[in-house]
Amino acid sequence: MPDISGYELIRIIREYDPDIKIIVVSAQKDVDLIAKIQAEGVFNYVVKSEGAIEYLRKVLSDLLALIDARK
Repeated sequence: MPDISGYELIRIIREYDPDIKIIVVSAQKDVDLIAKIQAEGVFNYVVKSEGAIEYLRKVLSDLLALIDARK
C-alpha cells in the first residue's frame, strides 16, 4: 500500500472497532514483522504463494464458521 503500511492500517482498524476480524494477505515473510502483526490480534496471516488462494479459502471458511457459531 503506497500511503500507509499494513501494520498502521491494522492499528487504525483496531481503534475503530477492536472486534473486526482481520485477515492479512502479504508477501512479507519477515518472522519478526509477522509476529508483531499477529500480536495485534489478527484472525490470520497468509503469506502470498502458489497455495495461498486455497489456504485463504480455508481461512475464510473457518472465519465464517466462527461467526455463524456466535449467532
